[in-house]
Amino acid sequence: MDQRVTGEYYCIVERDGQPPNEREEMTIMVEYKAEVSDLAGLKKDLKALLRAQLEVTINVELAAPMSLARLTGYGTEPKIKRVEDRRPKGQK
Repeated sequence: MDQRVTGEYYCIVERDGQPPNEREEMTIMVEYKAEVSDLAGLKKDLKALLRAQLEVTINVELAAPMSLARLTGYGTEPKIKRVEDRRPKGQK
């Protein structure tokens, strides 16, 4: 794991475009550590790492420390939520 991130993440899956040109997209929101100053470099490195490991392109959004807790339920829910599927129901 990259030492510049906290380990907290949240993924969003969406469908983009109109038939017949629609495609699936995934965005991963990743919390960075408070001391990180080069956010552009971190984002670039994470995108490259995901591309190399998964062989697909994943959008990366950086999130401030502790900002994903409201999405994941960290600290309030017994099971942390990591993925939100925003694709239309019945078309997954």
